[in-house]
Amino acid sequence: GEPNSAMPLLEDCLKLRLALHDDSDIEKVACVLNCLGAAWGQLGDSQKAADCFRECLRICDKIYGEDVPHPLTASALNSLGTALQESNTRLALNYKERSLALFRRIHGSLPHVDTANALHALGTFLFVEFQDVSRAISYLEEALQIFTVLQEDDPFHLDTERVEEDLLNLKAFAIAKKMIACNET
Repeated sequence: GEPNSAMPLLEDCLKLRLALHDDSDIEKVACVLNCLGAAWGQLGDSQKAADCFRECLRICDKIYGEDVPHPLTASALNSLGTALQESNTRLALNYKERSLALFRRIHGSLPHVDTANALHALGTFLFVEFQDVSRAISYLEEALQIFTVLQEDDPFHLDTERVEEDLLNLKAFAIAKKMIACNET
């Protein structure tokens, strides 16, 4: 939705959850922090977003254990990686890789949109930040395979088209890079 209009609601919700929470309600506090972090990220405040995701992860670690496969933990790790992309690419990569590992443990070999999205995000990040074309292509190909399977249930799945386009652009870049290298020798 609209982060500007959602922000006051999320902040009020967080205050209420914190004021009323007991140990059985702490997971809801983590969920609100994850949503609040996403809203801050959409508004361009990476620091506030990262703070929310870190607090969400602290709560997740308390509830589930550190790096225990849970969707909220995996989501917050990926989002924290995104929030840190501009300030600390190595740390961001670590969070994104941990997120993918958790989604793989959660969903196993079953095709799932969370795993595909994590693969797509990590592949794109590896190319943009590290120019790691081969790993990026590998992750995007795997994401595309998952989205293609998921598309059987949803023929108009937009993520499939987005990953296909990114993969084609990456492969074209790799070919152009090879051609330039050949011409320089």
